Amino acid sequence: MNTNDIRKTIEEKISEESRTNSFRNHLSSVVDQEAVANVLEFIKNYLRVTPELIDKVYAQAQQYNLLNQFQPIFNGVFAYWIEEYDLIPDNHGLAGICDDAYLSLSLMHMIANTQVQGPGVLLENVDLSQMNNDMRIIIGPQVSSQLDAIAIATYQSIHIQNSISELVNMFTGGMPFGNSFSPFQNMIDQQRIDDSVNAQLGAMGIF
Repeated sequence: MNTNDIRKTIEEKISEESRTNSFRNHLSSVVDQEAVANVLEFIKNYLRVTPELIDKVYAQAQQYNLLNQFQPIFNGVFAYWIEEYDLIPDNHGLAGICDDAYLSLSLMHMIANTQVQGPGVLLENVDLSQMNNDMRIIIGPQVSSQLDAIAIATYQSIHIQNSISELVNMFTGGMPFGNSFSPFQNMIDQQRIDDSVNAQLGAMGIF
């Protein structure tokens, strides 16, 4: 998995939405048409900027000889994109990769604001606060709070070089995962997404 794979996934999901109007139909049931268009446009832009910023922050980390330090974070980002059944399973169209993008940009924001070469000199001066706040509203507090916890723990792990699966293990009480389980499995509500998506994307009443 790399940023080109992420771009391909994003464009496939956007094309799928163009064919099915699945997300648009959900939105249309709760907000007016102008709001529907605005939300969809925001989501598409948010998704498309994600691999661009990953590449930009990666290049900056490489420039400052910090790539080894931050590599576990990039690995964690790509690992989450690979997970089919993460906090919002990928088979839910455009909505299914909003959590992947949110976690990615949350982590890129943290890396970009890391001090290098002394106080006041940041790796990359990128402010994603407003974009991430807007996406947090769309995916709802239940999902965003869990993603925030993963992002914080992943960022903090750069000092001990933990893998993403070990970090999730911390959240789930140290219970071992069998080979048949996703490393994120115990962080997902045990109700199937089909039954609980209203709660998970509830802040805007999207579903």
